[in-house]
Amino acid sequence: MRVQDVMSKGAKTIESGSTVQDAAEAMDEFKIGALVVVDQSQKMLGMLTERDIVSLVSNGKDARKEKVETIMKKEVYFVRPKDDLEDAVDLMLKNKVTKLPVIEGSALVGMLTTTDIASAEPRLLDQIVAVMSIKKQQQTMAG
Repeated sequence: MRVQDVMSKGAKTIESGSTVQDAAEAMDEFKIGALVVVDQSQKMLGMLTERDIVSLVSNGKDARKEKVETIMKKEVYFVRPKDDLEDAVDLMLKNKVTKLPVIEGSALVGMLTTTDIASAEPRLLDQIVAVMSIKKQQQTMAG
């Protein structure tokens, strides 16, 4: 099975100069947990997750004033549509991430999440549970 068989098409983006408040509102509107951060020419610069926003707010910062570029993760792991799904799961597990942007050429074409994988390929569920368990342990240790 390939990434393109299970990915969510049309990943949502936000420009790096937007406020964290704008990002939180977009996540709420689209019912998603991450945004790909782009520059004005739509080049991918990073990724912003719900956890990044929670961390900012819990540290007393104002989401209405802070820019996305100040808290986004700059090191972003990604996959391509024709990549093998098991390889994508391995990448998630190795890097302890639950979401991967899907890039074709230089274009963002979708997002692959553990939820997408669990829905489409139940036999990979054990690996997905391992990824999510690691993420939960990290969040517990982070405070």
